Amino acid sequence: MTTFKQGTAPDRYVALRDEATTMLDRMLKHLQADRQSRDDSKAAWGNVGTMKGYVVGLKDVHDAMFREGQYEPLGKLVFGKVETRWS
Repeated sequence: MTTFKQGTAPDRYVALRDEATTMLDRMLKHLQADRQSRDDSKAAWGNVGTMKGYVVGLKDVHDAMFREGQYEPLGKLVFGKVETRWS
């Protein structure tokens, strides 16, 4: 196992996963608090642009994690033949 300054690869992986979980928990709490405290009828286009930026960033991470959208594999093997998105 290769060891870096940060420890072993499994140690670093767990630390990064915990960091991601902490960030996601904090973001979820913020969105829930925003939902309860904000009068949505008073949202301005600036609020829309800010939320759109958040969604675009989250969608990129989501799609990469679940191999969807631009991260979807171009083809898959099904019963001995390759099927692509365009088949």
